Amino acid sequence: MKRRHVPTDPCRASVAGPVVWIGLVLLTAFASGVHWMLLTSLKDRQELYATPLSILPFTPPSRIISMLASPVHAVQPVLSQ
Repeated sequence: MKRRHVPTDPCRASVAGPVVWIGLVLLTAFASGVHWMLLTSLKDRQELYATPLSILPFTPPSRIISMLASPVHAVQPVLSQ
């Protein structure tokens, strides 16, 4: 019978463990949900309910462009409402 190769390097032994792979799967699932929420927040209502789904928004939202282009003191009254 052939012996199973056991990595002697502790770094390789930890990467080969199932706990690391389960952690990577959970991290990927969480990151994809956050990614989906971020992309959805950039779309307008028409793009949200369009039949052929699109991953990225077609046009950049005007409210975000105006918020990034305006000075900070002009944004503060909007945030306080």
